[in-house]
Amino acid sequence: YKILVRRAPDESWVIFRRYTDFCRLNDKLRELFPKFRLDLPPKRWFKDNYDMDFLEARRLGLQAFLQNMVTLKDIVSSDVVRGFLCLDDPPGPFDSLEESRAYCETLEETNHRLQRELLEKQREIESLKRILEDRELQINKLEQTKNGVASSQGDGGSLRLVCSESCVSARTSTDTDSALMFKAASTDYVRNTGN
Repeated sequence: YKILVRRAPDESWVIFRRYTDFCRLNDKLRELFPKFRLDLPPKRWFKDNYDMDFLEARRLGLQAFLQNMVTLKDIVSSDVVRGFLCLDDPPGPFDSLEESRAYCETLEETNHRLQRELLEKQREIESLKRILEDRELQINKLEQTKNGVASSQGDGGSLRLVCSESCVSARTSTDTDSALMFKAASTDYVRNTGN
């Protein structure tokens, strides 16, 4: 984690610390100041440590830990905290091997996380492409079906007309069902052909 330490408006430096460095600091502070309890975000044992939500929650937790720590005068003036924040010997860029190591490890972790995210996004894109292709096929089939139905509707209208004519001839009988059939078929024909 990259930590900006600002002693004064014109005096600041950057240090890099790992989560395990925070854990060691917290353990030492508990030994030195048993009545003070600073909350450190918990470890994550069996899940992905590169999950963005988890990393953001941990970053906010570590920031709160540091903010609480520097508000307590006895704690911030202790050698442990002064050493952790490099208050007595602010580093220059890559001043120590440890700082360089922490920086390189941070870059490696960031690179690894970004590669994983890129791979996940590529998989998601491929999945979405397949879904899109499936949807396009479905749309094409629906359009073909629609066009097939539209071209056969002209035939259906004449079929209804034939039905209507047959119903007209059936109307001459005394059967009332035939008359109702004629009305229904005629209404259906007018509705579908617009006539």
